[in-house]
Amino acid sequence: MKQKASIFVSILLLVFCISTVDSIKAQTQTNSPAHYRLIYFNGLNVTLETPWYVSSNSTFNITLVVKAVWAYLEDITINVTAITTFVDDSEISLVKPVTYRIDKLDINCSKTYCVVISLPEEATRMVMGEIICKWRIRDGESSIQRTRFPIAIIADYWKQQADYWMKQARILERERNYYEMQCEELEGNLSSLQDAYDNLTETYSQLNKTYHELEDKYNRKVGELGTAQRLSVILGVTTAIFAVTTVYLFRRKPQVW
Repeated sequence: MKQKASIFVSILLLVFCISTVDSIKAQTQTNSPAHYRLIYFNGLNVTLETPWYVSSNSTFNITLVVKAVWAYLEDITINVTAITTFVDDSEISLVKPVTYRIDKLDINCSKTYCVVISLPEEATRMVMGEIICKWRIRDGESSIQRTRFPIAIIADYWKQQADYWMKQARILERERNYYEMQCEELEGNLSSLQDAYDNLTETYSQLNKTYHELEDKYNRKVGELGTAQRLSVILGVTTAIFAVTTVYLFRRKPQVW
């Protein structure tokens, strides 16, 4: 069962690694930026445009699109508080906090802001961002929203992980083949031992049968010998009595009448 479970896990890992590598290659070849919404609340829509798949030791741009969707907005503040990545298990900062201010924004009007991000060579996993947005609807109350979001995946890191898991899957496959060979060899040995056991059982049965036959013959011989001994004793006693009687009669003097 453990072997089957390990084989199943290795197959799943292999499929995941292949799909991950294919997805990375496809996204890298198209070079089309990804668009997704960060904030959509109380008339404000903030969208992120990002290349999504990037490489370590590279520089890329992201774009924040700030738009008023159904209300007139005033006193808008977009505070990019953090853009970070990972080096091993440590999270490090990539840019200093920056603040963008918009005095007013009419309905369906937007502003765009570009942020340049440079990744170190040892960057791993992904790039994360955090923004805090404050704004006010004209003649209305103020709102504030904070969100933390992924900016990009470091493709070469995940490719390395995929290569690692594919290597582990190949190792597991070799181990599986080795254990299968060992199992076949053990099965062959078991079959040989079973045949030897069957032969020994048959030989034992034959020897046991022969033993019982010899025992029966022995018991019969013992019985016949006992009878012969008893007959010999009777014959001897009878002969002795006959001999004594004969001597007695021979030596007896005849009587005179």
